[in-house]
Amino acid sequence: MFKNLLIALLALTLGLPATAANFYVATTGNNSNPGTQAQPWRTIQYACDNATPGSTVYIMAGTYTEQVWMNVSGTAGNYITFTHFANDVVTLDGGATNTQKVLLTISGQRYIRITGLKFANAMGNFSAGIIVQDNADHIELLDNEIYNIHFSTNPAAPVTPSTNVNPLILYGTHAATPISSILISGNTIRDCRTGYSEALTANGNVDGFTITGNTIHDITNIGIDLAGGYGVCPTLSLDAARNGLISNNIVYNCVSTAAVAAGIYADGSRDILIEHNSVHDCGRGYEVGCENPGKVASNIIVRDNIAYHNREAAIGIGGYDYPSTGKVTTSKILHNTCYDNVWTNNGDGELLIEYTENCTIENNLFYATNPAKYLIVTRLNSTGLALDYNLYFHSTASTSAVKVDWNGVIYTGFVPYRSATGKDVNSIFSNPLLTNPAAQDFHLSAGSPAYNAGNPAFSPAAGETDLDGDNRLLLARVDIGVDESSVALPVAYLEPLSGRVVPQGIELRWSTTAERIAVRFEVEKSADGLQWDNVGNVAARGAGDATTPYGFLDKTPFDGSNYYRLRQIDLDGQAALSNVAVVEFKSLAVSVFPNPVVDFFEIKSAATWERAVLKNASGQEVRVFLFSEKIPLTGLAGGVYWLEVFMERRDAPVVLKIITW
Repeated sequence: MFKNLLIALLALTLGLPATAANFYVATTGNNSNPGTQAQPWRTIQYACDNATPGSTVYIMAGTYTEQVWMNVSGTAGNYITFTHFANDVVTLDGGATNTQKVLLTISGQRYIRITGLKFANAMGNFSAGIIVQDNADHIELLDNEIYNIHFSTNPAAPVTPSTNVNPLILYGTHAATPISSILISGNTIRDCRTGYSEALTANGNVDGFTITGNTIHDITNIGIDLAGGYGVCPTLSLDAARNGLISNNIVYNCVSTAAVAAGIYADGSRDILIEHNSVHDCGRGYEVGCENPGKVASNIIVRDNIAYHNREAAIGIGGYDYPSTGKVTTSKILHNTCYDNVWTNNGDGELLIEYTENCTIENNLFYATNPAKYLIVTRLNSTGLALDYNLYFHSTASTSAVKVDWNGVIYTGFVPYRSATGKDVNSIFSNPLLTNPAAQDFHLSAGSPAYNAGNPAFSPAAGETDLDGDNRLLLARVDIGVDESSVALPVAYLEPLSGRVVPQGIELRWSTTAERIAVRFEVEKSADGLQWDNVGNVAARGAGDATTPYGFLDKTPFDGSNYYRLRQIDLDGQAALSNVAVVEFKSLAVSVFPNPVVDFFEIKSAATWERAVLKNASGQEVRVFLFSEKIPLTGLAGGVYWLEVFMERRDAPVVLKIITW
């Protein structure tokens, strides 16, 4: 939910500008002074009226109970900087009254830098810490602290759509010229009761901004919100935050009692890159949505982030009530690692997909722990959804805990979900072997099935990196999740492991190239994708860069789902796991009744048969039968015949001996 209301403040320009390159403000100063270190000014407002381009305003220690309006601008290459003197602690304080306060307003100014100050105790509905509005540009907010910005002095005051404060907001109201070239870096925003608003917001005509390296925590709603479609800018085509980078922020404890609160939320915005952030203990981790009907959130990329221990979902994407809300199009969720989310029972799933069009969700790692909740939840039948090459896992040993809610249809088990929906065809259900996720170490350990398991067609964007700053693609194929490893596998798989049903059981196939130190392939089999047994070994051929095909026959498959993987062993004993192949097998106990036959017979089989061919002792085709419960067999001479029964999803027939009288 989102609502903002700004009330204009009047500011008076006092006195004439000083001529010094640097200015000073102190609680013991006087605005009639020249603003030198020896004779400082008294108020920050006076400095905001009189500083000159290229100057630095040094504010000495103390609490300044002011509401400040920036009335000066710098020029290109000549920022005006407002900062603390030496190691002094400087607080711009709202006085903790229950009356609306806006501590700092920058409206239409340019080339302003605010660094190392504290903004606190603005209490009262529609209060704010820092507002950047109209068509301001080239504004830098660096290493500041904003806290105790509350919609009411009463901690028990009820939250309604009319209760709103903004600790820090970019509010683009100008009809033609956007707020632009904004840098918000290294700030801390904490301990704010924001009502229906957010800790850090960009809304309206805001075009070109970077929000990086900030820490946001203990907020009673959303942490970072990139918004559009709320009528902030009267030019509707410009009424959306856009061309923004949200990176390397830490967001936690952002939870609302009135609505879903994400740590980082792109709501009706466009062309936003969200990467290298860590969000935990919020309502949802990351969300891409569009709340206003008729509006579109587009080209939002959420990549290389971490989400853990959030209450309701790790990642959500889509219009939650389309067409009563807007929709999300052409957006991507890539290479994120999500662990132990949906730990309360009032959430959705690790991954929540509402209405989207032509969106991609690939190469992500989802590790669930709550057996009462879903791994994936979808609603509203998205179109053009590419959902594949992800890794899923559930900490419970029971596959019954792996549940997917696909547009209202509940699937228990990963394979039934995949078979029914046609999604995640190349995805993996396996323990990712994270190094120490309980201690927030989300690197991949040796032997992780996430190694080299992402989309083989993936090509990283310029400058894209993993959680350690390493190149996103180090080897021929990208890893799944936020960590990219430089550990080369002993072989490269030209064709991944696959399987099919044959008359003798299940035939496995794979092929390799660039074999170097491979010794053998251990074929492992599982009935549930969790507990694995070795069912055979295939010697590696060590054919160098040549294409080398391999095969293995499982003569005793399980009735139902059969999971297979390869544990490839190299010369020094190191092991690496292949992809997981899943093959459905139905028991083929086929018989003819009665046998010998007089006039009619039946084919008895646990699986569905499609066609039967009757041949005489010389192998000549006599008759062909399509599926029927009772088959007539009259007009034939008595003798021995052979019946070839072709089964559903079976490459070769089952051959039976049949005798007629």
